[in-house]
Amino acid sequence: QGAAVVVCKASTGAVFGGYNPKGWLGYGDQRDAISAFLFTWLDGDLSEAALKLPKIGGGAMAILDEPGTGPRFGPDGLKVSLDGRVAASRLGSYYDRRPDGSKTLFDPNVVELKEVKVYVGAEETEIAKNYKPNMLQWQPDELEKLREDDMQKGKVNY
Repeated sequence: QGAAVVVCKASTGAVFGGYNPKGWLGYGDQRDAISAFLFTWLDGDLSEAALKLPKIGGGAMAILDEPGTGPRFGPDGLKVSLDGRVAASRLGSYYDRRPDGSKTLFDPNVVELKEVKVYVGAEETEIAKNYKPNMLQWQPDELEKLREDDMQKGKVNY
């Protein structure tokens, strides 16, 4: 998948999210992206300009791409948990703090989510085209072969 924008609305009224230029593939790795950023409307007033918080300290670990989790910007910049329907934020390590020095994207630093929308570019990225699984991940066609074997075993009467 291509670039992605995540937009969340919290029960507090805050609207926030982030831009990920590389997209998520669920391969269990981290991605460098100096152009990634977070944004917020603390009071939810979308008629005003959003507060934009850029990636700091270089591009390293801008995006965490873990399977089975929600969108993550850095280890702690913005974590969206789809299971718990909450978002957590801690700024200053990987993404810039708010101009007032606050270390969270919203107040308080953990909020209940009312809405989550993810907009993703449809093109296949270079990393997806050239991806080679590591030894701990499913190899090409390995999972499909196991599924076929299971289907065949299901047809055998013991």
